[in-house]
Amino acid sequence: MHLISYASLAVDGGYIITFLSAIIFLWATPLVLRREGWLLMSAILFFLFAPVEFYTISLDVKFISCELFGSPNAGVLRELFIKRFAALAGVPLVAILCYYTI
Repeated sequence: MHLISYASLAVDGGYIITFLSAIIFLWATPLVLRREGWLLMSAILFFLFAPVEFYTISLDVKFISCELFGSPNAGVLRELFIKRFAALAGVPLVAILCYYTI
């Protein structure tokens, strides 16, 4: 559980940095989205699944805070772990496939 907490911390931090970088890039780029279809599709796919990622990040934060900063109760940690991987019935898997497409 400790390893999962640290891995989630790294992945969630990386996603937040990527999200902010994407916003800054789209705001600052001289490329026109109408002419650059690949960029438009990538942006749509990325930002379409941002709410899903932020929901799973919130579940990860609960898991991390319970594991690293609270009293680690095995039942609560197991419940949060199962809730995280069963969240939204496969939508996070579709998000990962879209990220591979991007």
